This record gives sequence, C-alpha cells and structure tokens, in this order.
Amino acid sequence: MDGARGNSFLALVYHNGKIKKRTSEGVRFKCECPTNVFISGGTSLAELQASIERRLGLDVRKRVSHIFYRVPVAVVSSGVKYDCFSVESDEDLQVLFHCRQQFPEVRTTELYVEIADGGASSGGSNPHP
Repeated sequence: MDGARGNSFLALVYHNGKIKKRTSEGVRFKCECPTNVFISGGTSLAELQASIERRLGLDVRKRVSHIFYRVPVAVVSSGVKYDCFSVESDEDLQVLFHCRQQFPEVRTTELYVEIADGGASSGGSNPHP
C-alpha cells in the first residue's frame, strides 16, 4: 500500500445495526452506538480488522467478518448520493484510501462491520468439541 503511505484518518465504525439502501442519500449506515478507529496508510486488512475488534472489545470468539465503506457517487439537487462497497483485500483498502483523496469534501469515512462467531483458527486442525 505504498501509494497510501503518509495518509491517515479517523473512521466512524458502525456495527450491530444495518445498512439502509434506497434512502434519499443512497446508502446509509445505522447503529445504536458507533465507535471510531484510526487508519494509517500502511494498514493492512488484517490489521484493520484486529484494530476494530480491539476497539469494539470483542472477545476471542467474535471477529470482524466483513467490512463495508460508504463513498459518494453523485451530487444531485438534494445533496450527495452514496453507495456501499466491501473491503475484502488489501487492494480494496487501497481503493478506500484513493476515494478519500478523490473526495476531500467528505470529512468522515464511514465503515460498517459485520461480526461473526468463531474466532481465528490456529491453523490446520479441526477444533475439538
């Protein structure tokens, strides 16, 4: 992610809520109590997931399974329209940094995370019942 080095930002993280589509602004993230996380240009997807898990205070049985971000896609008379994209790789995270650079007027980066049961596996063997 060398192209993104030197850039860092604070992102608002929504969880245990929902992604609302077809709103007046396109896509909107909702939850009772969003939190935030600091993301630097050298952050990998695994590091971002671990940072969010720490920030949310998740125990080892829970993990961030999916990350989505909201990005402006059009300016219309009623305001800005947003769409939602997923972060599934380090390359996707680089696209998020690129979007931040392309839309500096968007002050807050918004992420939505899904939490799944079943913490990280140690590798090749199946867990014992």
